[in-house]
Amino acid sequence: MFGFISWLLSNPDTSYYFSKHHHAGACCIAFGSIVVIAAILFSSISKLCQTLRQMKETRRGLAGIICLGIIAAMLSWGSVDYVLIRLQPVPVFHPKQQTTFVRDPVELTWTFSGKAENPNEQIVYEVEAGDKQEFDPHDRLFPADSTSFYPHEKANERWWRVRAIVDGTPTPWSAPIHTVRYENALERIKSTGTLVIGVSSDTSQGIFKFLAGKDPAGVDREAGVDIELVKQIAKHLESVLNREIRIIFNPKSWESVFQPIQDGTADIVVAAVSKLRSREEYYKIRFSDGYFCTGKSLLYSTASGFNPVECKPSAGKCTAPVMSRLNGGVVGYGRKTATAELLDKLRGKNVTFTTRAFAEVDIPVRKLLASRSEIQFAMTDTAFAEARVLEDDSDKLASVRLCDCDYPDPKNPFDEYAVAVEQSETELLNAVNDTIRVLKSDKINGLDQILEDAATKRFPKVAKEKLRPLYKSECSGDPTKEPERTAANAL
Repeated sequence: MFGFISWLLSNPDTSYYFSKHHHAGACCIAFGSIVVIAAILFSSISKLCQTLRQMKETRRGLAGIICLGIIAAMLSWGSVDYVLIRLQPVPVFHPKQQTTFVRDPVELTWTFSGKAENPNEQIVYEVEAGDKQEFDPHDRLFPADSTSFYPHEKANERWWRVRAIVDGTPTPWSAPIHTVRYENALERIKSTGTLVIGVSSDTSQGIFKFLAGKDPAGVDREAGVDIELVKQIAKHLESVLNREIRIIFNPKSWESVFQPIQDGTADIVVAAVSKLRSREEYYKIRFSDGYFCTGKSLLYSTASGFNPVECKPSAGKCTAPVMSRLNGGVVGYGRKTATAELLDKLRGKNVTFTTRAFAEVDIPVRKLLASRSEIQFAMTDTAFAEARVLEDDSDKLASVRLCDCDYPDPKNPFDEYAVAVEQSETELLNAVNDTIRVLKSDKINGLDQILEDAATKRFPKVAKEKLRPLYKSECSGDPTKEPERTAANAL
C-alpha cells in the first residue's frame, strides 16, 4: 500500500494534479488509504487481539508490544511527512511552451503556485538539462531566480525539468519537456524532412489559391499557382538536400500571414504577397524574385451608375482618369496590403475619396454585393478583381483597371508577387530563387503554363480570351491581348 502511494505521488502528472488541488488530493489519498487499511485490519483484527492478549501475559511480550507501537508511530510519522512533501506545489511549464526553435535561443517559462513561509525569502529555481528523459545524476543544473530561463547551450536537443527551492527546501521536479533547436530553417527542413509554408487562411485567392474538390479522405483539396509553386520549391529542395520533403501548410489570417516566419513556425510564406521594401523592413524578412506582376483595379456594383473612362494619354499631360471620377466615394480595402500603402500615397493627390479598412481582402468585395453598403468601391489587385467578377455570376460586379497615371509613380505602377523568408535565411532564399528562375526559363511546362493551367482549372467554362487577364503578367504588356508572334517567340 505504501509503495503504491509512493509511486502515485512521485508520478509527475499526479504531482501536478495534487499541486493544483491540494486539499482534494490529500482527501482522496487519505480516504483511499483508510478504506484499504481498514479492510485488511478488519479481516485479521480478531487474530491480532488474541495474539496481543497472549503477549501481554509475559514481560517479553509486553516489551514487544511497546516496540511495535514505537515502530508504528515512526512509520506513521514518516508516511505523513512523505505525503506532505509530495503534495507540495511543483513548477509547471507553461501550456503554450514553445518546444521547437529556429534561429532563436531556447526559452523556458513556467508557473509556480507555492509560497515561502518567510515573506522576505525569495523563491529560486533549479533547471536540469539532460540528453534523455530519464535524467542522469551528472546532468547539468542551472540556477534561475525567476519563472523564465534562457539556456546558452549549443546542443540541438534537450530534455528539461525544473524545481523550486522554497525556504531552503527543494520541491519535487516538474514534468519534463523536450526542446529542439535549429540554426536555420534549411537545417530544420533537412532534419525533419518537412517544408512548412505560411499561407493565408482565405481559400479564395483568384487563381493563386482555391478549393478544387476533395481528396479521398474527404478533406478540401487546395489548388492554384501558389500551391504548384510550393510543390516545385519542395522538389528543388529534395534534390539539394538529397531527401524526400513533405509539405505542411500553416494558415493564418491575412493580417498575421508573416507571423509564422517571425516565430519560426514556417519556413517560407507563399500567399500572393506583393514585394514591398516596407514589409521587408517591418517584418524583418526578405523577398525572392517575383513570379507574377499585377496592378490595381476598382470593383464596383453595376447598379451604382459608376461610368469609368478608358486609359488614354491626354496631350502628354498625366492625369488620373479613374481615381478622379470617384467623387468622394468610399473605397474599401484590405488592411496591411499593398493597396493600403497605395491609397495612403494617393490621398490629397487631386483626387477626392475616403477609405475604410477591413481585416480580410475579400470583405469589402462582399460588402459591395450587400443591399445596403457603406462603401461604393473596393480596391484590390487586378488578378483578384478579375477573378472576383468571374466568380460572381449575377452580373452585379464590374471592375476597372487603374491607369498608369493613377499611380504616384506612373513609370512603376505594378507590384510583384514574391516568396518571403526570414531576413537571415540566405541559403533558403537562394533555393527559392533558383526554383523561380528555372520555372521562368521553361517555356513549355514552366511558370507561364502553371499560371494558365490554374486559370483554366479555376474557371473551366470561361473562354480563353476572358481568362488572359487572370494569368498574364501586367509587366509584360497589355494582358488582354495575345502577344505578337515573332521569329523569336514562335519557336
